Amino acid sequence: VKDFTLYTSIDATGDRAEYIRYGMNEHAFWQNTDRMLRETPSSMALSYMITVNALSVSGLGPLLRRIADQRRRYPQRFIGIDTPYLRRPAFLSVQILPPEFDQYLADTLIEMRTAGPTQFSEHELVKLERIRHWMRDAHQHPGYQKRLQREFWMFTQELDRRRGTSVQSVFPEYQTFLEYIAPR
Repeated sequence: VKDFTLYTSIDATGDRAEYIRYGMNEHAFWQNTDRMLRETPSSMALSYMITVNALSVSGLGPLLRRIADQRRRYPQRFIGIDTPYLRRPAFLSVQILPPEFDQYLADTLIEMRTAGPTQFSEHELVKLERIRHWMRDAHQHPGYQKRLQREFWMFTQELDRRRGTSVQSVFPEYQTFLEYIAPR
C-alpha cells in the first residue's frame, strides 16, 4: 500500500469522549494513534473526524490541543482534522445550546488562531466558524429550540438510566442548562 489514511472519530477527551462514544477507551485511542504515527511510513496519514454536537462543544479546546501536540511531535506526518456538525438527531445538535455556550467555540477559535498556521489551517478555522454561526442562528427559532431541548433532556436521562452514567457528573458545565430545560 503506497498511501493510506486512517480515519478516526473522537469528539472530546477523557470521560467526555467515553460518554459521547460509549465503549471507547480514550487512553487506548491515543496510544494507538501515537503508535500509528510512530511506527508506520510517513506516507500513512491520520485524520480526526470530530463531530461537533451538543455535548462536544465544551470539550473541543482540550481535544484540539491534544491534536496540535501530535502535530508538533510528528511534523513530517499529515494529521488532518475535519469538523462536520451533527444535524440529526436535531436534539443532539449544537443548535439546542443556550447563547452562553457560544463562548466555548469563541475561545477555541481564538486558541486555534493563536497557535498559528503550522498547527491549524485556515480551512479548519473556517469550518468551526461556520458551525459557530449555525449554532447562533438557532436562537431565532425559540419554540423549535425549546422542543429540541426537552428531547435532549429526556434522551440524556434515559441514556444515563440505561448505562448507569451521569451527564451532570461528566459535563458539570451543563448543570444550569440541564436544570433550565428539565420538565417542571
